[in-house]
Amino acid sequence: MIDSSDSFLALYDYSLFGNENSDNRQFLFSEMFSQVVFFSSSPGGGKSSLFHLFSPEVLNNVWNSKEQHKDLWKYLSNLEAVDDLGVRLLGIEFSCARNYSIIEDVFDKTLSQQVFFALLNVRLLKESLKSILSFKKATSKDLNRITFSDMPEEITSFIRPNWNGQEIYDWACDQEKNICSSIDNMDYSNRVDFIHSYLFSIQMFEADRILFDGQHFVNKVVYMLDDVHKLTKNQRALLRENVLVVRDRPGVWLAQRSYALEDDELLGRDALSGRDYYSRYLETQEDIGKNTRFSKSLLAIADRRVKAYSMDIPNFASCVSESVEWNSNSMKKKINKVLTELKQYLREYMSDSDIEDIIESDPTYENIVMARVIKIIIERHKNKSQLVLFSSFLGPSENEIEKAKTDVSLKIAAQYYLSVEYSFPFYYGMDKLQLLSFGNVYQYLSFCGAIFERKISYKYDNKKKHNPKVSAEEQDQIVKRLAQKRWIELDVLYSNSSEMKKFILNIIEICLSKMRLGTASYAGGTFTGIGFSRELFDKILKSEKHNNVRQRLAECVSSNLLKQKEVSQGSKGEKVEVFYLNRWICVHFNLPLAYGGWKPCKESLLTHLMNDSEKDFKYYYLYGKEQLDD
Repeated sequence: MIDSSDSFLALYDYSLFGNENSDNRQFLFSEMFSQVVFFSSSPGGGKSSLFHLFSPEVLNNVWNSKEQHKDLWKYLSNLEAVDDLGVRLLGIEFSCARNYSIIEDVFDKTLSQQVFFALLNVRLLKESLKSILSFKKATSKDLNRITFSDMPEEITSFIRPNWNGQEIYDWACDQEKNICSSIDNMDYSNRVDFIHSYLFSIQMFEADRILFDGQHFVNKVVYMLDDVHKLTKNQRALLRENVLVVRDRPGVWLAQRSYALEDDELLGRDALSGRDYYSRYLETQEDIGKNTRFSKSLLAIADRRVKAYSMDIPNFASCVSESVEWNSNSMKKKINKVLTELKQYLREYMSDSDIEDIIESDPTYENIVMARVIKIIIERHKNKSQLVLFSSFLGPSENEIEKAKTDVSLKIAAQYYLSVEYSFPFYYGMDKLQLLSFGNVYQYLSFCGAIFERKISYKYDNKKKHNPKVSAEEQDQIVKRLAQKRWIELDVLYSNSSEMKKFILNIIEICLSKMRLGTASYAGGTFTGIGFSRELFDKILKSEKHNNVRQRLAECVSSNLLKQKEVSQGSKGEKVEVFYLNRWICVHFNLPLAYGGWKPCKESLLTHLMNDSEKDFKYYYLYGKEQLDD
């Protein structure tokens, strides 16, 4: 997350969460500042940046520079965070990543709960007072100007009703020091100080209770608790239960990485939605294409970062080549060789004259794409007509040839096959980079950043210093190298990486097996995921028999290795739960980036997906009951 408010506003694009999400629900609305809201995503989903948008520093900056941030001002105004008179929302940022988990290692269950709430209370008090000072652009010397009206009676057992901000802050500092000392020394002697059974601190800071110089100054207060996944499972449950039960309190937002959710919460639909709280999953579930809200936001975010580095570069797209230099000598030589090989294949099924009618003799990329398209049609015929005696009967019809000339999806599949079979560049250009985001901003920026670094390095390369763009070949190499690095890093990031990898590798084998047929039956050329019928998926969610499958799917979704999406299938619109591979995994294993192709899985396949080694699964899938029948 970017620290200074100026830098933050220069780089952050609010529109990422500014409109309706894929369920046609408004992502944020003003009432949510008074409610409990659960935010979840994998690392890099944008939780911390979203919270920082509503911090006093950023809101004050926006209000003071309305003309510079007109669109953001309008958005915040619609949320009632600001108005013409000033900032109306006090946002209090708070991180839960401060070793709360060790409390359970030191104290017994009952005492650990009390110590947990005690430490959380005193730290929230301190952070709340600091946020008020930031809101009012005051200093620590002004703490005594903060007072409270109508303090709840149950709070007065800890805080005297006539205390000002300075007295409360001093008390909280002393309490924090004593608590931390007791944790460090495993000292139980002062346990009477730890009788905190709930979060009284957030009740103190309701908007109509806090005063500055004796005056009310905000309409709403929202606590934004980040890094909730750093707490233990018991502490997360306590916190969640507490903020839901306490009534007279400000809004409370809780952000956590997806792995902190229970398996059924993560995989089940609307598992975290109710009358008194909302849930938001930050990674987009919408299709990623040229003109979607998410793709436009990605472009804006990348452009902001480029401009922050250099005003001489107009935007990120200006650094990225959208085509291969097909006319270079080395590429012409390679194309000529490929075209010769493809024509030799086609001659088994077509006459020379028919081939020449369809494919010109010039060694161009367009010609080898067309030749590969015809090969796809022939492979489809071969797959359907196992008993044809004469190969000439497997050639394309005139009607098929005419349709193929304008079939964009077939040409894309042909380009994919050519990249696999002959190592032509494939993973390059802005469209491919957006698909590589997989709904995660950080993932998108990691690929863009690596390409941008290459562009900047041209300044020190005499051969390339005048190149305006990173070539398609270099983009392809950079993306593949970064994908390989991510695959290796899984062993460092996850203790059970071997089991997760085995599961992913078996899904990949399904996809590669379909690719090897060469029929391009699905978008892009092959599967890029697996799907479960509604009936089978309900079994996975509820049956003890499938506990391991449920756990593995949840682990892979929470780690952003798989993306879960409900799709409709067939004329009856039957619901299917699809799990797509992360697009960087597709890159690492030479799979296409398009969505749409997924393998329908039967219950008999689940055990093999979970337990078989890559070699055993390949044998089972090709020669067992699950052999390709699509």
